[in-house]
Amino acid sequence: MRTLAWVLIVVTAVALLVAGYELATMRLVTGEVQVEVTPAAQNEALFEQLRADMANNALTGRVFTGESIGDIADYVFVAYTVPVRNFNLLRAEWIELAVQPQEGDVTQLFTGDAQQVAGLRSAELRATVLCRLDEQTAAARTPSLSVNYFIFGRGYSFSL
Repeated sequence: MRTLAWVLIVVTAVALLVAGYELATMRLVTGEVQVEVTPAAQNEALFEQLRADMANNALTGRVFTGESIGDIADYVFVAYTVPVRNFNLLRAEWIELAVQPQEGDVTQLFTGDAQQVAGLRSAELRATVLCRLDEQTAAARTPSLSVNYFIFGRGYSFSL
């Protein structure tokens, strides 16, 4: 009987330690934000697709302004890449890198893919924004980003 009691104590202690670890590691850890600015003219097909989708109210993305898209020379694509690490044993699901709009931002493109990071794994989150700015201004500004995700059905969010 005593042996069974000690086994139950050890099992309970291990379960409490694992539960404590899970609770302590619910937040994803992020690395440095990388910014890549590309003139819209270098990806004319995507730009024209965005223009057509916005004109038809068919854009699958976050629209920041209601204005119609003008000349391709006035726009740039700004891609933000953030490395993330999940130290939790559970999978982080429905991860989204959301851009908080700044002056000049037109829309955030959606790929339609829900990102996931398995437990104890790393991944890169990417968000692309169409901006009505020149390359230097777009590259010089500080991004305002947030990461939204779910672990075991519970939502989490934090700003970078």
